[in-house]
Amino acid sequence: MSSAAAARPELERLREAIHGSSLNQGLLLLGDRWTLSILRAAFLGTRQFEQFRAQLDIPRQTLSQRLKQLVLAGILSGQPYQLKPLRHAYRLTPKGLALYPNVLMSWAWERKWRLGNEQLPRKLVHLACGQRFLPRCVCAQCREAVGSRDVVFRLGRAGPQDLSPGRSRRWSGRLPGPGPVAAGGELALGLSVDRWALMIVASVLLGCRRFDALQQVLSVGSSVLARRLAMLCDSGLLVKQDDLQDARRFIYRLGPASHDLFHYIVTLARWVQEHHLKGAHSVRLTHRERGHAYRPLVVCDQCQQPLLAREVRFDFA
Repeated sequence: MSSAAAARPELERLREAIHGSSLNQGLLLLGDRWTLSILRAAFLGTRQFEQFRAQLDIPRQTLSQRLKQLVLAGILSGQPYQLKPLRHAYRLTPKGLALYPNVLMSWAWERKWRLGNEQLPRKLVHLACGQRFLPRCVCAQCREAVGSRDVVFRLGRAGPQDLSPGRSRRWSGRLPGPGPVAAGGELALGLSVDRWALMIVASVLLGCRRFDALQQVLSVGSSVLARRLAMLCDSGLLVKQDDLQDARRFIYRLGPASHDLFHYIVTLARWVQEHHLKGAHSVRLTHRERGHAYRPLVVCDQCQQPLLAREVRFDFA
């Protein structure tokens, strides 16, 4: 049996795990530009339809659709504040507030890799300890800082409700600027890093590094995959290298910015597991050094306590 034939069952197992993963389910629900922008604005205090529209410069129909989806998912609640005409104020539910660790990891990534984003707060203060802080993602069990290289990924069997790949919104096809640190570039969570781009990063993280393997695992067309790989390589999220085993092919590896996306990925997956879906999940993480199951926890880097939205003050100055 050829090595390629021997690899097919493993790639099929990986394909099922990827499509059945908590990450994929979370991205199907939240992984587009406008939904993430609306959620971020809600955490910053935006409540009314016209406020969202003006702040985000979002088309009215798109805003109406996304707000409806978030209400149906139980992430936002719509409360009437005017009857004629009927207008609603949108507030985060407990399920929505549980997304705060993921929002903080989005903020931390953009603060490091996309300098000059004036739409984000420049300073966060933890009211519980009174200190300016940076959010820090640690292992919930041992409270040690854990990165993508500190965990072991194991494939499990997804629950029956997890197995549908679902439908992705169409990608705009725009490529970002010369790198993730460019002040005027478009590379940012919820802007040009779409669901498919994050799924590619996750697949490479799980060891899938060649074009044909990525295509099989993600069940995506070759032209779509080629465009996203070009975007990720141009931005520095992926590094394209010659395949030493086959001079006609290339290997894709994670760049530093993609390794830093690990915390965004695992906090979103954890939210799905705890607040959105029930049942078994298809990718399990173990803390390599300690040997126990890894669960992410976002804490204040000053007092090491878990961060809650009501205990954080933000400042744009």
